[in-house]
Amino acid sequence: MGRTRGAQLLTGESSGYITKMAIGDGGAPQNDLLTPLVPTLGDTALVHELVRNDVSFSRLGLVATFTATFLTASLGDPSFIDSDNKVYNEAGLFTPDGILFARKTFPSVPFSPLDRVGVVGEWEVEIL
Repeated sequence: MGRTRGAQLLTGESSGYITKMAIGDGGAPQNDLLTPLVPTLGDTALVHELVRNDVSFSRLGLVATFTATFLTASLGDPSFIDSDNKVYNEAGLFTPDGILFARKTFPSVPFSPLDRVGVVGEWEVEIL
């Protein structure tokens, strides 16, 4: 019962749920963009957030899946498009009041505002 309740909380079937996903470019050192920094339990935000968007979610049993789309084209968020590094290498899930639920870093992925595409982030959380 407790695990099911946890999954319900995560996906908005109850209050205090996850509503946003953000991506940033501070998840790796500037001089080594392919070696991600390790997240710590004390993280309260992304190192350098580029954009934060609403998530859609689904739940299958005890697995909650969160999805968000970030546009790099001209219709996207200006802070994402105008990023100096033109990479993203960290992501986070947030509650409605801006509390970081989870943070992930990964080797930098380059993007160009001219590519006319976007980034689709998908994050699965399983309640064990």
